[in-house]
Amino acid sequence: EKAFEQFKLEIEAQERKEIDELVSFRFRSAQESEE
Repeated sequence: EKAFEQFKLEIEAQERKEIDELVSFRFRSAQESEE
C-alpha cells in the first residue's frame, strides 16, 4: 500500500518536471522570437 503511494508520487513528480521543462522551453522560444 505504502509502496504504491510512493510510486504514484514519483510518477506525478516526474510528469510535473517534464511539464515544467516544456513550459520553460516554450517560454524561452517565445521570448527569442520577439527580439
